[in-house]
Amino acid sequence: MILVGVLVVALLAVGGVLNHWRNAGLWGESDAMFQMRHDPLAAKNLLGFTSCGSREDPGGLFGDRPRRITWYNPGSGDHQEIIEKVGQYAIERGWTHTGWNKNGYWIAERRLRLHRDTIQVGIGFDDLTNTTTSNDCWLRIGMHA
Repeated sequence: MILVGVLVVALLAVGGVLNHWRNAGLWGESDAMFQMRHDPLAAKNLLGFTSCGSREDPGGLFGDRPRRITWYNPGSGDHQEIIEKVGQYAIERGWTHTGWNKNGYWIAERRLRLHRDTIQVGIGFDDLTNTTTSNDCWLRIGMHA
């Protein structure tokens, strides 16, 4: 009976370590990245805007947090109004607006579904010196855990 108890504890410990490594980005997809990838703000056709591409960083064992950035071409219109429209869309889908940062990004957060941690999002005008996208793809939505 003691041997069974020791085996159960050992399996639970190994499972916990493997789950920690997965969420640290060492293998598989972390829970945070899964949630960011499937969030309505990561849709290929957000509010009718065309997605120009995305970049993901899974994080790592040494404390790097997972992050995902998506660029959109929102067409013509006032940049501030478009950012606020996307912000309102985010609020309607469960994000909590926490303010604006010094670079003019609309900032919000939401809880991770499986953890006590949160995911933050910044919605704003991208630096067009970024060579990842064209000049039409100025709307940047960056999420990080």
